[in-house]
Amino acid sequence: MINITFRYLSIENYMHHILFLVCPFSCLEQPLKQRYGKQHLFLTAPAAVFGWSQVDHLLAIRDVLVQQEIREICVVADTSCRFIHAVIQKDKPFGLSAEKILIELYIDNYFRYFKDQAIENQRDQLAKLIVQRQLDELIAVPFIGGCIQENAIAVNGLVSSSRNFFKAISLKPTQPINYGL
Repeated sequence: MINITFRYLSIENYMHHILFLVCPFSCLEQPLKQRYGKQHLFLTAPAAVFGWSQVDHLLAIRDVLVQQEIREICVVADTSCRFIHAVIQKDKPFGLSAEKILIELYIDNYFRYFKDQAIENQRDQLAKLIVQRQLDELIAVPFIGGCIQENAIAVNGLVSSSRNFFKAISLKPTQPINYGL
């Protein structure tokens, strides 16, 4: 079993490149650049839910991690995300594959995190679950998980609100890590 160290983002660590994984509809690139610096890179997917099955896509990401000397990957989910809102309000889906994952997360965790909770708390919890799931999937992908280990890349999570407040969250793999190495 391979160990990965998870830590919070800290001001002292902003001198290296960070790859932020974000939803393009949340418009977080500018607030993140203002807070963490302009030298960082962004990878976007609706609701910050990435599909990790396309080999050519994974190889390109691995190349970016190595060539750009990425030292930190940060998955960011926004509580004001339209997809999170739609799932919690049980609105009609837009038809994106990311929505299916959000709906699964919501249903699978309904009694544990969502039942009888205020909407604001539900949004925050669903954002945290998105970040955790993306972490689990990210480190389980052989091309990426192996690269993370080989290059000692830190993996972190942030949950933002519509007021552009960023809260670091503690991330732990929730499933056994198998890199296929």
